Amino acid sequence: MEDNQRLCSHCMRPMAIGEPVCPHCGGRQDVPQPAPFLDLQTVLEGRYLIGKVLSVQTDSVCYMAQDLHTNQAVWLREFLPQALLTRDYGLDVCVNESDEALYGVCLQEFLQLWRAIGSLDSYTCLPQVRDVFASGGTAYAVYSPLSAITLETYLQKPDKRLSWDSACRIFHPVMLALGRLHACGLLHGNLSPEALLVGADGKLHVSGFSVAHTKLQIPELQAEIPEGFAPIERYDPRIRLGAYTDVYAMAALMYYAVTLERLPSAQERAENEDLLIPAHAAARLNADALGALTAALQLYPQRRPRTMEAFLEQLGPTEQTSVPRPVQKPAIPVPAAAKQDEEPAEPTSPGMLALKVFLASVLVIILLFCTLYTTVLYRYIDIPFMDRAFASVSFLPMNAETETSATQTTA
Repeated sequence: MEDNQRLCSHCMRPMAIGEPVCPHCGGRQDVPQPAPFLDLQTVLEGRYLIGKVLSVQTDSVCYMAQDLHTNQAVWLREFLPQALLTRDYGLDVCVNESDEALYGVCLQEFLQLWRAIGSLDSYTCLPQVRDVFASGGTAYAVYSPLSAITLETYLQKPDKRLSWDSACRIFHPVMLALGRLHACGLLHGNLSPEALLVGADGKLHVSGFSVAHTKLQIPELQAEIPEGFAPIERYDPRIRLGAYTDVYAMAALMYYAVTLERLPSAQERAENEDLLIPAHAAARLNADALGALTAALQLYPQRRPRTMEAFLEQLGPTEQTSVPRPVQKPAIPVPAAAKQDEEPAEPTSPGMLALKVFLASVLVIILLFCTLYTTVLYRYIDIPFMDRAFASVSFLPMNAETETSATQTTA
């Protein structure tokens, strides 16, 4: 680059110093970025030249940038939860005193998330991370830019609706990658047609990673919930998120890609739990597809495949070898006989005694049934109001996470 040139803040191509409009992309160079975003032409770590803001999430902002060491354009994501901090000028952020503990936890989760994504660079559908570092009281992730459109935009084009076989083939690499991410103890948590990108090669790529998606109890960090693709646990903070959260969203996305119809929101389904796939939509799916989607789209998480690998196994043969889980047969306990006092302190009429014995027997039977249902029988019978009643009790076996950590970070 010549001495009288600078890089355009919009496209990172050379242009003359002092020229207000880029001759390549038409981007204006004299419009400053508002606080708390980094100023245009800021250089981080003596290496990354900051350009325009590309997108903003509740916990971060993504900039166009240039790697001055390699002379390549990159995307640079800064951890910047605006509800928790301020930045008037310079690089350093000023965290609200009352939010320092929360900010510290989320900052570490941001670093963990992007380092984990960087370790999975063989999965090309994930962001190809080049660098992750902390600076100025916050953190940054640098990854390769991608020329792509959202899945939503792609499907709205004429004749772009997918067949079921095409959907399985195109979504398969994404599900494999998410399965590996889950194994690292992380989630995406907010999959939608806007979070999946279709590259120039026709392959799917995953975007929209954020640590905010599991912070449902913190209003300042709550991300917008994609209606029709988010399961019930995204609306109810009492129900833990898990790999099954992404399983539901992926099944809803496959259904949408094949039928171009969005499912009712999970809140609507909670009021009417019958998931009815219209006949015209079912005609585009075979019996195996209907079975796999029905299982993955169960309203309550304990009824869905617990992992992405289990969902892939239900969809059909995959490149991974599935390990069958042992099937446990339910044990039927024998009720203990009701105890009676040999010498009651006070005489009781036969009718009252019979009523007490009857009520005690009913109570024992109810307790035994609830215990059996939440430990064993929920696998074999479907009682919606029982699912709803016990969905938020994390220590019950029916809600236990078997394959992944219960305290996962969202990606």
